[in-house]
Amino acid sequence: MGHYHWQEADPNKTGLVEFHFDAVGFGGEAVNKSKGGLSGGYAFFNNPEFLSEFAGRETVRVVGPEGESFEVSLKGTSLAIKAVRACQAEQDE
Repeated sequence: MGHYHWQEADPNKTGLVEFHFDAVGFGGEAVNKSKGGLSGGYAFFNNPEFLSEFAGRETVRVVGPEGESFEVSLKGTSLAIKAVRACQAEQDE
């Protein structure tokens, strides 16, 4: 069985992925996207703890549908999430 590579996947192909923050893990379905020659994707989460872990960690290990994995730096995400939350709070007033 070959490894699933997001770079080689058809646009809009879905697959289950896991996000590992040290000993804490989350799973969800991701959708492959490609734009301007760059491959990537997105996943939806409805667990509020995911955002807390995402904001409070330095890195996340992403594990794809076939077990392949890569690590992503989360440098700056805490500040970005704080800015989004402040913006949302202002809109709610």
